Amino acid sequence: MEQYCIHAVPDAPEIRLIYIKGMHSVNSWRSEVNLSQCKINLFVEGHSYIIINGKSHVANAGDILLYRPHDIHYGDIPYEQMIEYFELLFEPAALACLTGGDALVRLFAERVSEQQPIVLLRPDAERLKSLNESFYRLLNCLRENPAHGNLMALSMLLEILCAIHACREYAAPLQSASFYPTPLMAALDYINGHFQESITNATISGVAAVSPSYLNRLFRKYLHCTPHAYLLSRRMAYARNCLVRGASVTETCYMAGFQDSASFAAIFKRITGLTPSRFRQNNFERDRN
Repeated sequence: MEQYCIHAVPDAPEIRLIYIKGMHSVNSWRSEVNLSQCKINLFVEGHSYIIINGKSHVANAGDILLYRPHDIHYGDIPYEQMIEYFELLFEPAALACLTGGDALVRLFAERVSEQQPIVLLRPDAERLKSLNESFYRLLNCLRENPAHGNLMALSMLLEILCAIHACREYAAPLQSASFYPTPLMAALDYINGHFQESITNATISGVAAVSPSYLNRLFRKYLHCTPHAYLLSRRMAYARNCLVRGASVTETCYMAGFQDSASFAAIFKRITGLTPSRFRQNNFERDRN
């Protein structure tokens, strides 16, 4: 595995490029991942099933997978094989300071809708060839680390992201199957579609048609968290994106589904280490500089 960092502006979250090529055994990707960053995978070689929020997507060479912050995901490799892929990891704030929080950022931080999410992209042969070449150029630039290498890498990175943005019209129809029990999928779908509202464990378990205690056991077994913790992670990811785009702390509090600004500020600081106003100010200062 090779891993490199790209810095957008001073004090902004770093952007990471990961390159992996090697033999992978069955079940070597089975550990669940829940990241606070956006994530993009470009598969160069190999075949795998990628399970995102309980739904399976077939990933083949040439496929691009997009993950929002806190999309719970893992891989299922059906047989031992050579796998090669690129991975980009970044906080939305790392791009917002460069692009002003425009559609380029929103494509990766949000879905068009929960009913028809853009998860899998299958570019045509010409676009794929260009994207592969761009990723390899970026990798070689970071490997060689020339003078002004970070600036060159930033330019290449934005070229890649804009190319992926242009591929969105080629999003493949989702052929997905649930890897989670039906009650858990019903609960996840409900939380994903209603996290901005005032909802309780009783409401969620009612939608899932199971008792709150049984639903709690399902969440702990499959997601290693409680329903409330999952709801909170969705609200926090949305709140960070709102603040990055310039919403006030009060607006963000209620848009993200929190009931009062005091509890929102306390939760935000406990999770991020910063108050919402400090987080917002940091991004404002990066944009201004």
